[in-house]
Amino acid sequence: MDRKAFVDDDLFQHLRSCLLQSGKGRPRTLPSDVQITKKLLVQLWFLKEEGEKPWTVIDEWLAKFDQRVDGMEKSATHLWNLINTTAKEFGRCDEADLGEFLAEPVGLDLISQELSKLGIVKSTFADPPPSQSAISNKAVVDFEAYRNSQGLPKHRAIHWLTSSSGEPSAAVQVAINSAVKTYTGLVKNKRRHPDTLDNFLKSEFCVPHKRLKTSASNDQSPQAEVKVKPFPKLCAVSPKPKLYKKCENCDELKSKNEALVDMVHSLQKENCSIKKDLNESCNEVSRLKESA
Repeated sequence: MDRKAFVDDDLFQHLRSCLLQSGKGRPRTLPSDVQITKKLLVQLWFLKEEGEKPWTVIDEWLAKFDQRVDGMEKSATHLWNLINTTAKEFGRCDEADLGEFLAEPVGLDLISQELSKLGIVKSTFADPPPSQSAISNKAVVDFEAYRNSQGLPKHRAIHWLTSSSGEPSAAVQVAINSAVKTYTGLVKNKRRHPDTLDNFLKSEFCVPHKRLKTSASNDQSPQAEVKVKPFPKLCAVSPKPKLYKKCENCDELKSKNEALVDMVHSLQKENCSIKKDLNESCNEVSRLKESA
C-alpha cells in the first residue's frame, strides 16, 4: 500500500490548494484550528516532493506558518529539518503503528531532542538554563548550529557552557571550536568508521585545561629570614651632580618589554584566527544540517 494514502485527507487537499494558490493574493497560512502533528509534517513533506513549487516559495509559506511560535524568526530552515526527520521516521515506521505515530503532537518550540533533555527550546534559548547533567557533543553542535542559523551572538554558547561547567570562558570557547571542527571533519570524511561520528556525538563535551605546575618540594620548612638593607640617607643639597654609570639592566629590561609586546600582538592575531575558524565551522555545520 502506498504510504501517501495514510496522509491523503481533506486537510492534505486544503494544503495543496493553499500552496498552489500562493503568490496570487490568496491566504498562505494554515487555519487556526489545525493541530500540529507528525501527520501534518509528513503532509508538508509530500507537498514538497510533488515538486509543484520551488523551495523559495515553500520557505516563505513555512515562515508564515512558523509565526505561530511567538518571538521566533528565520526558522523556516529549522522547520524543514524537522519535517525531513519526521518523514524519514514515517518511512521506517511499521504500518501497524502508523496511526499512533501520525497522531503524535509536535512542538515547534523544539530545537532538538538532545537540547530538549537539557531544558533548552526556542523560548528559553535567549537565556538557557545551566545544565546539572552531562552535556554531549551533539547538544553543543545542535546549539551552535541553531545559534548560527538565527544570527545570534557567539557568547550564547560560551555563557551557557561556562555556567554549566564552571570552566573559564576562554577554555570553553576553544573547546566549542574544537568540537565543531571535529564534527565537520567527521561529516566530510567519507572513509570514516560507521560508528565514529555516532560515538563522537554521544560522548561527553569536555573542556581541556592545562595543569598548574606545582613546586618541586611541598615541605613546610621555615623560610630563612630575609635581611633588608637600610635605605641610604639622601643629602639635602648635592654640591655637584654625580655622573652615574650606564645601567646595564636597562637594556635588558627594554628588550624583554619589546618581546612581551610582540608576544601580545601574536596572541591577538591568533585569537582573531580562532574566531574566524569558529565562524567558518559554524557556517559549515549549518549547511551540513540543511543538506542532511
